[in-house]
Amino acid sequence: MSSSSGPSAPQPDASQPARTNVDLRPLISSSLMDQGARPVCLPFALSHAHDALLDAQTGPGASTAMAPEAVWWHCTVHRQTSLGGMLLEDGALALRDSGQPPLADWPWNPHLGVGTEDPPTAAGSPPWQQVAAAELHLAHDGVEDPIEDALAAGHPVVLIVEVTDEFDDAGPDGSIDVPDIRSPEGDYHAVLVVGAATHAELGRRLLIRNSWGPYWGAGGYGWLPLDYLVANALQAAVLIALPPTDGAP
Repeated sequence: MSSSSGPSAPQPDASQPARTNVDLRPLISSSLMDQGARPVCLPFALSHAHDALLDAQTGPGASTAMAPEAVWWHCTVHRQTSLGGMLLEDGALALRDSGQPPLADWPWNPHLGVGTEDPPTAAGSPPWQQVAAAELHLAHDGVEDPIEDALAAGHPVVLIVEVTDEFDDAGPDGSIDVPDIRSPEGDYHAVLVVGAATHAELGRRLLIRNSWGPYWGAGGYGWLPLDYLVANALQAAVLIALPPTDGAP
């Protein structure tokens, strides 16, 4: 470490071990998707998290891409969707109660708008592959240990954040600036956190997979500073396997 005659930089807390870099993108077999004008960012994020969970359970090789329309369909049937999207709590119930079939059996249809379609014959009827969601506590402290711990354990994190101009304007390398605390409020949006890394100058950042196609950020991915979450994050969750029912082996 080079010395400096100026004020010393803040030193990391010695009681906290340095975080290693994490990249969980290989766990997701589905290609990058574009929600277009449909308000389905949350079904996308949940589907890709489900994909990663199944991949971790079955191992690489087979496609584990899941159908996001199943989540939107379930919530639409239960009158839980709108032009503004849907709630994380409702999406979690959809995954628990109906689950999802493979994307190959229920292909993505970008032309449905806020509407939906009934499950195709190939998908059959629910319940399909079911899974549970566990919400993570957001400390808004610029550290977010629960998110880091989940990533270190191999679990991508569904994250609900506020969309700011800085988020909209992610750089070609995926860099997202931290907005001014006085910035106007934006709409909320779901992304999937698939990694984390420490930048020499910008500090600790989360690698997020967005659902706005390949022309946003770095091919559809962005680097979200942990400090962005201090004032601009609402909820976070991971997907976990359902506990066995009574009488199950």
